[in-house]
Amino acid sequence: MVLNRIERGGGTFARAWAGGLMALVWALTTLASGAANAADKVYTDNGNGTVTDPVTQLTWMRCAVGQVWDGRTCTGTASPLLPTAVVTLNGTITFAGFSDWRVPSVRELSSIADRVRLSPATDSDAFPNTPLISFWSSTSVAGSASLRWYVNFDRGDVGRVSTTAYNVRMVRGGQSTGLLDLLRPTTDYVDNGDGTVTHKPTNLMWQRCAVGRTWTGAACTGTIATHTAAQAKLLTSSFAGKTDWRLPTIDELESLVNYTNVTNVLNTSMFRSSVGSDILWSSSAPVFQPDALWGISMSSGATQYYSTTLSAMLVRSIATAQPPNLLTLTGTNTLQSGARTTLTATARYTDNSLRTVNPVWTSSNPVAASVSTLGVVTAGVVSTNTPVTITASWTENGATVQSTLVLTVSAAPAVLSDLKLTGAASVQSAGQIRLVLSALYSDASSKTVSASSFAVSESSLGSVNARGVLSVASVSVNTVLTVTATYVEGGVSKTASLPVTISAAPSALARLTLVGASALLASGQSLNLSALGVYADSSSKPVAASWQVTGTAATISSTGVFKASPVSVNTPVVVSATYTEAGVTATAQLQVLIQASAPASPIQAEVQATGTSTSFGLSIWTSATAVTPSAALGGSARSAGNAHPTSTGRPVYKLFVVAVVPGGRVVPVDTIFTLNRNSEWQGLSFPVAEYLNGVADNSVQLVEIFDKLDVSIISGSKIFVGYGVDDQEMIASGRFRLVYQLQ
Repeated sequence: MVLNRIERGGGTFARAWAGGLMALVWALTTLASGAANAADKVYTDNGNGTVTDPVTQLTWMRCAVGQVWDGRTCTGTASPLLPTAVVTLNGTITFAGFSDWRVPSVRELSSIADRVRLSPATDSDAFPNTPLISFWSSTSVAGSASLRWYVNFDRGDVGRVSTTAYNVRMVRGGQSTGLLDLLRPTTDYVDNGDGTVTHKPTNLMWQRCAVGRTWTGAACTGTIATHTAAQAKLLTSSFAGKTDWRLPTIDELESLVNYTNVTNVLNTSMFRSSVGSDILWSSSAPVFQPDALWGISMSSGATQYYSTTLSAMLVRSIATAQPPNLLTLTGTNTLQSGARTTLTATARYTDNSLRTVNPVWTSSNPVAASVSTLGVVTAGVVSTNTPVTITASWTENGATVQSTLVLTVSAAPAVLSDLKLTGAASVQSAGQIRLVLSALYSDASSKTVSASSFAVSESSLGSVNARGVLSVASVSVNTVLTVTATYVEGGVSKTASLPVTISAAPSALARLTLVGASALLASGQSLNLSALGVYADSSSKPVAASWQVTGTAATISSTGVFKASPVSVNTPVVVSATYTEAGVTATAQLQVLIQASAPASPIQAEVQATGTSTSFGLSIWTSATAVTPSAALGGSARSAGNAHPTSTGRPVYKLFVVAVVPGGRVVPVDTIFTLNRNSEWQGLSFPVAEYLNGVADNSVQLVEIFDKLDVSIISGSKIFVGYGVDDQEMIASGRFRLVYQLQ
């Protein structure tokens, strides 16, 4: 992998592309044997819309003339120019603080062509949005004032044309050496005296004769051989004591072209093989046509790709010592406790070539991670994640370069120890719930995980999908389903279960029942009412009903607190409760009689009963201060008729007596009492001492007050006395008491 990158202030914009490594042929150093078609070109981003090639020292505008640099890329449309307009551009453009911009020569322009790329055939990081057409050079064709050299940046061709409008990319600076010289004078070469010459600007050694011809010591004889592209790729040779002769790359072959020659572009003093109009093969294949090869016409100097039969010249690289200028470490940034990894150190040299080297290795924490002399890092056992800095130092040809790599030694991984499945305890019939699975580890940590599998105790009742969603079937009764999750990690398998109740669909509301109701309520008193919803399945539950009352004799709160208002006469009030559930509305009503306000000082009646089952007497005293039935109090008198209260506005009450025989049976009235049905008692009341213990209301028969009782009554009978507006009102209000039990 070759990194083609732009360096900016220590940072690197990198883009990897496939291919072998070739040191830039424009360098003043040796080219590696077996090099590929394109150089590992490194441009420096100047941060102002320009880049500099450190090898050629040329500074280029990143955008073509007509485009605009926006700080990140080239925008707009390039402006193609005719050749007559191109020659007037030099020194007319000010950009990035410089005004010495010029049109590049053909050799300068070709130095940024990259024929292992396509559309554009250049580094698109350094030159973004490059138009996919040709660019003019400033070089006129020798012997023809109308023709000018161009470089095509769609594919990488180099050619000559006269009237076409092409784009322009401006350049400034450059080397003063022969590296970019259009000439290839004899002084650039060294005659090795063995049929080879060394080209000093590129440090390449060439055979002076084309393949097929023989060096005689002074000239080349014989016939030039021709080869197909496939045959040319395989050409090698043993010559002049060297066995590493090969076909040149297109950049290497192009470095021989003398753009000032009119007919033969080779230096004929050095290359005695008269190739004439022959086209020479390079070893570089165009990326868009792998079965072809790039070649150069020795008559014109044009660079094109061919798939015919052509001639060839062979070249070899001369190894020279180059000092390193950069060391790069590659390897993992994390390492588990007890594990090991191997780091790789790559040195870059001043000719931009790359080589894997074995530097001196050191570790900032040998306990956490040690490093061997071969770059093998072995992690120790740590309890917490520990960063370790590995430093490499490489010295060669008088230069030392260093690089560091920080890797983190991870603590020994915790082991899965338990599993916990959580979720709602119940789900509605035909509903869904989300289950959460948590993995618990030996270091007390935990995390949410996805189950390896789910199972349910009854597959017909439910299933769990991969996201942990439990979907259940419809059920008519509450049903318990057990969900079991299995999770496997690091070879450890754990399970967890969760019981889930599938709740049957609720029964429909059937009616409403009121709780805490009373048929009678005294003025100013309160009742705490509540509503009970009764359902179709006979179940019931308290519900929050809406309450209403009729009239103004009472109020009721939103929570069912019923309060009677003061009234002068008994007033019936209707209480209504309404409740709606699942679209069904139920209503219940209750009539409450609000009793008129009781007198401030009621007249009380005291009762005394005497006798046996064969002779029974009942006496009643009336007095505002009577407190005991044992004797008549002073100021009171036995009454057998009417009693009139001293105050007004009280309700008229009647006194009632009932005899209940053992077992709760009521003796017929006409066999028990001699009644005085004409007697009325107005405004009489007395404290109630006892309710009808063990006697149901519907077994009590109430009769009006009597004057005397002289008939036989069954022994053990209970005599009760009470009062009320009528018998029903008396029993409903509980105003009666036991006064006697016959012996």
